[in-house]
Amino acid sequence: MVGDRPNATYAAIAASLKLDPDETLTLMARHWGGSAEHAELVVGALRGLEDWTEQARDLLDAALQHAAHPEQVLDAFAWQLKGKAPGHAIELIARFLERNFKAREPTLPRSVPLSPDAPQDAWLRWYLDREPLKTIRDIFQSASSAIHVLVELAEAEPETFLRAFLPWVAAVLSHAAEADEWHPAYLADHICDCSHRVGPSRELPQALRAASEALARVDPAKFLILCSEWATSELQTIHVILSYGYERLGPADSRSVAAYLLADPRRLKLGEAGDPDARSIALLQSIRDTVSAEDAGALETAIHASEPSSQSLARPVTARRAARMINREHRLRLLQALPAAMLSDRTRSQIEQEARVFGENGRVRGLTEVKRIGSPMSAEQMAAAEDNHVLQLFEDLPDSTGFQHPKRIMDGGAIEAGRELATLAKKLPGRAVALIDQLAPERNEIPVALAISALSETDMPTSDFCELVRSCNARGFSSGEFRDDAARALARRADSGEGLPEFIVNMLRGWLAEIPVGARTKPALTSDRNEGSPPFLLGGGGIFALPAGNFNVLDALLVALLSAKPPRTAELMSVLQEHVQRDEEPIAWRAFAHRLEHLRHCDKSSASEFIAELFRRYPEALECRAGVTSLAWAGWWADPSVVKTWLDLLARSAWEHAAEAVGELTALFAIRRQPLPWAEHDLRQIIASPHDPSQLLGAAELTADLWRDPARRARACPYLCDLVRLQQPAIDEIVLKRLAHDDVGVDDLAREVLQAFATRAEPVTVECSNDLISWLSTLVHAEPASVHQLLTSLLSALAKDPDSMRIGFSAGELVNTALTLQRMPGLREQGLDLFEQLLALDLYGARGALDEIDSARR
Repeated sequence: MVGDRPNATYAAIAASLKLDPDETLTLMARHWGGSAEHAELVVGALRGLEDWTEQARDLLDAALQHAAHPEQVLDAFAWQLKGKAPGHAIELIARFLERNFKAREPTLPRSVPLSPDAPQDAWLRWYLDREPLKTIRDIFQSASSAIHVLVELAEAEPETFLRAFLPWVAAVLSHAAEADEWHPAYLADHICDCSHRVGPSRELPQALRAASEALARVDPAKFLILCSEWATSELQTIHVILSYGYERLGPADSRSVAAYLLADPRRLKLGEAGDPDARSIALLQSIRDTVSAEDAGALETAIHASEPSSQSLARPVTARRAARMINREHRLRLLQALPAAMLSDRTRSQIEQEARVFGENGRVRGLTEVKRIGSPMSAEQMAAAEDNHVLQLFEDLPDSTGFQHPKRIMDGGAIEAGRELATLAKKLPGRAVALIDQLAPERNEIPVALAISALSETDMPTSDFCELVRSCNARGFSSGEFRDDAARALARRADSGEGLPEFIVNMLRGWLAEIPVGARTKPALTSDRNEGSPPFLLGGGGIFALPAGNFNVLDALLVALLSAKPPRTAELMSVLQEHVQRDEEPIAWRAFAHRLEHLRHCDKSSASEFIAELFRRYPEALECRAGVTSLAWAGWWADPSVVKTWLDLLARSAWEHAAEAVGELTALFAIRRQPLPWAEHDLRQIIASPHDPSQLLGAAELTADLWRDPARRARACPYLCDLVRLQQPAIDEIVLKRLAHDDVGVDDLAREVLQAFATRAEPVTVECSNDLISWLSTLVHAEPASVHQLLTSLLSALAKDPDSMRIGFSAGELVNTALTLQRMPGLREQGLDLFEQLLALDLYGARGALDEIDSARR
């Protein structure tokens, strides 16, 4: 244990822990305890320990201080210990959290207050991100999400859990808890929420609540002792946590609950999850059926005196008025939680009067309920109203009002009213058309655009719908919103197969013609416009908002002309060739790039000329996922030499992902059923001597993926073998990720790839071990010798890498593969040798498999 090769004794230590754990732990603590060099060995050896003691706990705690990923190790041991030693798991987690926070506490950031004359939005940003609140929130949420068995531990050892965690909670949240001058109460942090509402990082708050409830249930005396120790805490979170235990205690011990509430007036103002009184009300309700008349009277008096919001004369009149309403509502809700029969006549009368103001549930409308800001007139009201009333609404709400009513703060503007008109259009198309005919251009463009979009989804005949759009256009509707929604609606109708009338096509072409022809003046798109990331021909699409106006008009023309019977392909090419010379927004062409695949229906020469000019004027249409995909489609119909020039153009571009895209496209063009003549040569060149490593990665992505396709597997295999022989870890990771999920299985091509791996001088890196093991497990019956050779090399590498003592999810597959080899004729010795290496590494599952074999033999 003290030599140069402690790994050599690893298997012996693991076995010794089962035979004499106390003596072995003593030796480990003496020679390895607290040593950074041996921390991983300690962690590995303790994984197999069955009976845990304080010595084992302390040994692991010391090792965690030097572990590379302590949170992951701690989580794994917490799962292991939750059933057999939950108290040790609790103490380990609490110690870890305490150490981390003590190290960070002296350097917690502090926000410098803004000047009093700073803008309101600046103050809001400062308030939301102020320090140390922001950092404390991150620390608490990290603790809430790092360990995933906190609730189980809390329920198993509730007193241990609370005594271990409450000091840490108090120490951390005290830096975030703040006093409110006008709302006297315990210090609130607004971070820890123990309610059952859904949200991120809920594990620790729920565990604290579960521990409080469990301790009150199983040992009320110990719970009350614990509460007395924390009675003087100034933190609301501590009292909220304890309140859940008191609530559970209430039906059986109303006296203790009443005494707790009466001991400090702030305990009548406990709440969370957006309800400032929730916990106090829950405690009162828990004793409702068992409280004595004496305690009920004392609580009644205390509630009448309770004032959660200050009505001080130092506050403005409006604030005092709001405070008075808050206090009245607060008292009403608490008094309603007490048994009515025990209340005085005066209080019962007061409850009856206040309930008329605040409602039976004690909530004042407007103060505690959220009202959605919407249209002053709903679709149903529009349907029932006279036309002149609806028209007057839109006269009062011109487009300039947007989302905001010009006079009423809780009502919306033209957009909300327009949405209600759209709802009406779907239910009563005829009524909506009659209203549209009376709305004014320039003033009511938004509601008309929304209504037209809705009408396109009804059973209104396409001819009538197109006439409505023509009529609106002729009357002067011409805003970007109108043309955007109208074009989308027309494309929707054209896509149904009916095409569009000639006058609509001319109208759309007229809209495009308003854009000036000439040199491009729009700046190039920056790389932050979400063009996606590689692989482009395999991965999901990038995300960006579709541009308004010209993109939708262009798209509507494409759908209309190609939906015609027969398709008007020549006219489409004319539209595109004209428009590419206009000073268009680059984002419109980038969005349109995904439509370029439809050019396969058009004249190849015209389509090629258009694409060449598009890429010249607007390279953004090429430098994106849709552009790469459009080149892949073009490879089927365009002249191969022309496709090559486009690929060279992409290779020379400044786009950060150009090299990967070129590699993907080259591999596709070389391996597909009808390869392009130049592509096979270029792919071999990329593999043999790539100009850019990223180009090689792109080629590897496509080659490995196409190899899994039975139709292209044979063509991909030689290139895949060449990639494997490169012996590059990044390439191995790409290839093995596909091989591990190969659905074709064992065939001659798989054997070729296997031999490519077996004849390499360098083994596969341990980072790829999981995928390699998964793939080899499918080949062990067909090629046992090669599988044994590769696994032996892998285990040798694992033995040399202290960070790779465990190989995770593939451990079971590796053990089964070794057992399979051991059972095969002529390979028993190789299988036994492989299995002994697994035992030496103490691989998870190996020792158990050996025990099962020995048991079966006995």
